Amino acid sequence: MISGDHLKIPFLGKTLKWKKVWQINVANGLLGLKPKNTKKDYKENVYDFKIFLDYKGKKILMITAVLKNGKNIQSFPKPSISSAEKQIKDGGNEIYTGFPEKVPTINFHDALKNVYSGFGGNPLGASEIEAIYVMRSCMGKEPKAVWEITLRGIPPILGFGGDEDSASVSQRNHLRHTVDAKTGKLLTATTSPQ
Repeated sequence: MISGDHLKIPFLGKTLKWKKVWQINVANGLLGLKPKNTKKDYKENVYDFKIFLDYKGKKILMITAVLKNGKNIQSFPKPSISSAEKQIKDGGNEIYTGFPEKVPTINFHDALKNVYSGFGGNPLGASEIEAIYVMRSCMGKEPKAVWEITLRGIPPILGFGGDEDSASVSQRNHLRHTVDAKTGKLLTATTSPQ
């Protein structure tokens, strides 16, 4: 068990303060996704996974996967919790209100598949994947259970108008995707927070 403070989840850090969470380590795991352009010699990247559960072991809080084979693209440090909260709230008036009580209908793997088939961001090219299972409210609407999946260290996406120099690499080498945990629908993709 570890302290929940280490998870550094925006808006929910205070709810985990001084609480213990289970950390399950899985070495040498695969994402189980096939590339869109299949090649005969394709070999899937290997990741080290960490799965975090509440202290009772009943709720998924977060899953991380870190690329193991060293082909990673430069990934920049995560912003502080206060900076991340401000950026997320300012970007779309969204907040995380808690952790869902129910097991997700759409599991992490299926949510990741929907990210891959959606708008932008290839999990197979990410140095790190972070998935948080949270209740999310946007624009003051009723909170819903979602997977917030952030791909870090991806090939930098083009800036506005296809201009590579319109924003720094640190602003273009990650994407946070919101996937409805009940329907699997990809709701948003954004580079916030950065």
